[in-house]
Amino acid sequence: MMSLNLPSLLLALVVTVSFKTVTCFSNGKVTVACTSMEPSHDQHSSTKPNTHTITANKDKFSPGDQVQVTLSASKSGTTYFKGFSY
Repeated sequence: MMSLNLPSLLLALVVTVSFKTVTCFSNGKVTVACTSMEPSHDQHSSTKPNTHTITANKDKFSPGDQVQVTLSASKSGTTYFKGFSY
């Protein structure tokens, strides 16, 4: 019978408790987020005023349509937006 040493046991414990459920959506739709308009990533909504505005040139669109999306700072001369994270 194989005996586990303490580092191996600790590693196994850390890996086991680190698992988190991940759900993938092939069509990009997350029904819960669409109905509540709040992301489902275990974070609370911010109560701070928006520092940016996102606008689109269409209210409705279909797959394949081109939609122009504009991201702009809410206050002139501010640099709140620093980029997208992937």
